[in-house]
Formats: sequence, structure tokens, C-alpha cells
Amino acid sequence: AIPCCLMAAVDDADNTLLGALFVPAENSVAYLRLLTMILTRHGLPLAVYHDRHSALVRTDQHWSLEEQLQGYQYPTHVGRVLAELGVESIPAYSPQAKGRVENRFALLQDRLIAEMSLEGIASLEEANAWLLTTFIDRYNQRFRKPTASSETTFVPIAAETIHQSVCFAYEATVGNDNTVRLGGIILDIPPAPKNVGFARKRVFVKQHLDGTWSVWYQ
Repeated sequence: AIPCCLMAAVDDADNTLLGALFVPAENSVAYLRLLTMILTRHGLPLAVYHDRHSALVRTDQHWSLEEQLQGYQYPTHVGRVLAELGVESIPAYSPQAKGRVENRFALLQDRLIAEMSLEGIASLEEANAWLLTTFIDRYNQRFRKPTASSETTFVPIAAETIHQSVCFAYEATVGNDNTVRLGGIILDIPPAPKNVGFARKRVFVKQHLDGTWSVWYQ
């Protein structure tokens, strides 16, 4: 058995399996990786329908002073990414809505367990490669449903936009030495043209899924 969980997304219109991957744990990184797969393979969806996992929606009752003053909680990292991309985020509240999602995933999991056993897959890397090269297409050939219109509602999105948008992001203040400190990480900011520095400026720091970092000002 592979100690992991399945992340997947299904098109509500025609039952197309848009993306799937195995991850060690269901968390923000896993959801962002799944979103990257969807954007790369299909484009930008109009909306996503999901459960109320804490990586997707704020479920805590803690309000910072700044949140109290502005009257709303900051979103999760995934929620912020969806909002910046203009994708409507629709959490499932009713038992019927949650059951609809769970029924589709039950079908996926039942087939996956059986087929992976037959394939002799024994590692996370093998499982994810098999999903991309074999299972997703096989699943869609069997379970995709015809729709009234052949037009897609997915909007093309550039690879660079995906890289820059689907990431973790933090606000920070640049130090007097023209560096940004986040936890134990120090990011040196190169001088701007004419040796303009950014000391004491508020910046946006992005941690990308490939491990790189970028710092944004205005």
C-alpha cells in the first residue's frame, strides 16, 4: 500500500476527469499542484465547486486586528490564488452537495485501487506517472458524457502566468540592508536602475511551486 491520498477534479458538465494526482497529504501544496495540472491541461475554469477543507476556505474563528478593522478574513493561499485568477470559489454546504462530490470520488477510488493492483504499482512516482499516461484518458473514454454544446468554457492561460500566479504569497517589509526576511530565509533584492533601493518598502513575496522565490513591488 502507498501511504498517500488522491487529489482529483471532475468537470461537472460532462464528467471529464480534469486532473488527478497522489500526494502525501491533503494540504495547500497539493491543491495548488492539482490546480496547476488543470490550468496546464485545460485552461482557466469559470468556477470550482469544492468541500470546506481548511486549505480552501477559512474555517477558523481567529480574526486579526487588521481583519477586524476591514471587516473580512484574509483568504487561504488557495482561495487567494483562485480570486486573483478570477475563478469563482463555491464551497459545498449541504449534505446533498457534499454527497454528490463524494459519490464521484468513490467511483474513482474503487477503480484506482483495483487497476493499480493489477499494474503492480508500488510507489508514489509510479502512481502519478500512470495517472497521467494511462488512467485519466482511460477513465474519460469510458465515463465522459456528451453535452448539448461542444464549446468549452475554459479560457487559455499562459505557462508563465500559471507559474507566477499559482504560488504562496506573503506581504513583507524590506529591511535597511535591502533584504526580505521570512522565517529563516533571507532574500537579497538586487538594486533597481540608478541603484534605487527598496528599504522599508512593503513588498509581495512569492514562493513558487518549483522552489523559486520572487519579490514584487507595486
